[in-house]
Amino acid sequence: MTVLVRMVRNMASISGDWLDEGDWWEYLQRAVASQDGDKLDSALFDLEITRLTAYTFPEEDFQKLLQILEYPDFLQMVGTDDLIACFERESDILNDDQISRIVAAYEKAYPHINEWFGQFAVSERMSSICHDKRALAMWRHLMDVKDEKSRSCVPHGLEHLVKEGDDVVSRDAMELLLNMREDPSDWVRAEVQTSLERLKWREQVADDEL
Repeated sequence: MTVLVRMVRNMASISGDWLDEGDWWEYLQRAVASQDGDKLDSALFDLEITRLTAYTFPEEDFQKLLQILEYPDFLQMVGTDDLIACFERESDILNDDQISRIVAAYEKAYPHINEWFGQFAVSERMSSICHDKRALAMWRHLMDVKDEKSRSCVPHGLEHLVKEGDDVVSRDAMELLLNMREDPSDWVRAEVQTSLERLKWREQVADDEL
């Protein structure tokens, strides 16, 4: 949870000027139905301000957000990255079961996210939510999706696990990343090479592995 969100939340609790607690969900559904990314971002911000505490992510609200990941209109819109950004900001109040369900939900939804940046955001932000064997299993499964665009972000997700996972996860993520050098797509192989070059700069990959 960012310092800014904490500050604004405290102000909101004093002023009472934000949406009523139930309104954010209706507003979010309208945003998805109209494919309006700006309204989606506003609805998520209202959720963070009016509903989330410093200690827990209410289960009722959490389930609603996961439900959005099943909406075809959401998966087709520009701005899907706002949802995983919300989960990332609030990762310190997610419980372990909620984290597992986020990983499972994104594994299912990821191939159907239409916007490339939405998929990239998952590869960039997921490790801030989960960087253990659950995330590793997710990326292992997504290595095999048919769509080239979807596979192009998998190396970046694995790269984060190499950097942020424990020794076992880091080792296994590196093995998967190296295996992706055999991907049939030029685009995907280029992304693998980019990730390996970044890891080399961080001294997490040997020259003979490039």
